[in-house]
Amino acid sequence: MSYQTRRFLFVILLMVFGAGLEILLWYAEAHPVLIILLSPVLCAANWVEAKFVFLSLSPFINELVFVAPINLLYFGLVGYWFRRITEEPGIMKYMMLLAVIVFILFVHWQATLALQTTLPFLKELNLPEFSF
Repeated sequence: MSYQTRRFLFVILLMVFGAGLEILLWYAEAHPVLIILLSPVLCAANWVEAKFVFLSLSPFINELVFVAPINLLYFGLVGYWFRRITEEPGIMKYMMLLAVIVFILFVHWQATLALQTTLPFLKELNLPEFSF
């Protein structure tokens, strides 16, 4: 298997993971853990949906038009980012992985705080308030 093919398999694996999380979110009826894992996707989809408020779509079509493409894009880019970092030599790889993981945790935390206005049951999680 070629080197380029393995890179794309890793990206596709993370995209499938993101799609699986989205399907689980529908079946688990908005479980808070799944919302935290998908918070950047849901926050971005909520923002895009607010720009196209004149479209009155059903929840399923709304999911296909707004959330699914953002989900695949987010998890695909994160997968590509992780794969590129793992190709770095030496100790720099581990420092960059640590920095990216901390950054992604920060993004998920901030997106969850932003979703608290849309999904009020997230306030029960008592996340520390430090939003920008």
